[in-house]
Amino acid sequence: MGRKYRCVRDHLPRHVTLNLNRTPTLATSRSTTGTLSLFGHASTEANVVILVRSRKWRLGRTLVVATVTLIVAPVVALIPPHAPWAVAALGIGAMISRRRWLERQTVLNLSGHCPNCGEPLSVERPTRLRHPHALDCDTCHYEPLLKLNLNETRKSETTSPLTN
Repeated sequence: MGRKYRCVRDHLPRHVTLNLNRTPTLATSRSTTGTLSLFGHASTEANVVILVRSRKWRLGRTLVVATVTLIVAPVVALIPPHAPWAVAALGIGAMISRRRWLERQTVLNLSGHCPNCGEPLSVERPTRLRHPHALDCDTCHYEPLLKLNLNETRKSETTSPLTN
């Protein structure tokens, strides 16, 4: 007869979440302040939670994308016209690989107000942090720039489990 398997999640500590595709990874999130600026308007303060990506994470994501690209490129090269599909697949794969390698920090959470209309701003999903980071205001449709005060960055009290 078949065995009864218990869920792996039952055996993990509460602070660790499990992503079934990969093993759980612990990463350090940092909380910092920044300014939201828009030309012609007074700057406003913003609180930002960022995740510092390790070199191991960046290299792993880069290699995964590069491997998938090298597998997909010959397959799509079978579709006529042959060369443009292969070149496009390699170009897109190189672009995504470069983005993964350059993702040193990820914005997890943001709380601040638009300098133009005063409405609250937030990020819908974790995104790569750019310097300065442009945000979209859904109310006034302007793009205020987030500039972080990296000198005031402080480590969060706990190491947060991430499954990204």
